[in-house]
Amino acid sequence: MLSTEENLKAICKQIMQLDNSIRFVGIANNLGSLVATLYRNGLTPLMNEQETSHYAIQVVLRVATREDFESKIGRLEYSIGKYEKLIRATVPIRFVGSSDYESKFYYLLISFDLKSAVIDIIEDKVMPYIEKNREVFHLFSFFNSKCDTAQFAPLYILDRTRSLFEGIIRCSTNVCI
Repeated sequence: MLSTEENLKAICKQIMQLDNSIRFVGIANNLGSLVATLYRNGLTPLMNEQETSHYAIQVVLRVATREDFESKIGRLEYSIGKYEKLIRATVPIRFVGSSDYESKFYYLLISFDLKSAVIDIIEDKVMPYIEKNREVFHLFSFFNSKCDTAQFAPLYILDRTRSLFEGIIRCSTNVCI
């Protein structure tokens, strides 16, 4: 049985496999904490772990500042920044509760090699992947808010032919189903 961290890392791996130009995939929660990361095999990262964590926090803050204009221009679907050494993209993954105040977010952070067709990769590969697996992110959002994620199992997300749940997922004193 896989832990939440292992499942999220597996999602990073699946996204990494969508295109050879992807250098890095990270998933950050709504507070900017990285919950999973993966670098392309053989890649020497340009930033260390602490700098990457700081970057994730800054990304979440930048996205939050853009929310002020949603009523005029709509919700952010993704953002792209081109730098001298790489291209970065941020894709918010939003789940709405019964009110906007109950919305939960994950942020997909991706870096690409220069000269990559980033818009095509995001729109033709990454966005369809997210849409196909939206319930998986929603489940993690639910469990991360309700449970100590180190204590629940089993959750099978990678085998699309199986049910998402087998049995009951127990979290310390709570029962999450």
